[in-house]
Amino acid sequence: MDIERERAALQHLVESQQRRIDHLKDRIDRSTGELLLHKVVGALVENSHLPEAMHSLATVPDVDSKTPSDLRAYLAERGVIVPTEFDLTVQGTGENCTVVGTYRDEMFPARVSWNPQAGFSVRMWNRAQPRH
Repeated sequence: MDIERERAALQHLVESQQRRIDHLKDRIDRSTGELLLHKVVGALVENSHLPEAMHSLATVPDVDSKTPSDLRAYLAERGVIVPTEFDLTVQGTGENCTVVGTYRDEMFPARVSWNPQAGFSVRMWNRAQPRH
């Protein structure tokens, strides 16, 4: 094989390796994002004070008109630190109260919700699509 053909073949190998490197980096980025989501949700739901704090929150008059900062402060007073990655909202009061924590992430959004009848629910989406 002449030198120019070898150079062309090597260039093809270099490009092929770079595509594989880019693909692997993309997979690592996606996995890192998903891992962060699970860590954040895990940190929230492993708190032993969470059930009592949520039931207490449901009894607060006009809880559905409280700001997210008010909700965070109320829960923090009861030993529950809601990760800053979550946006908090409350709909209804008492037995009709539903508390929702929304994790806003482009690739891995999630929603943690609670109400007195159903308890806790976690819903996660994987919008990360591999690039080829």
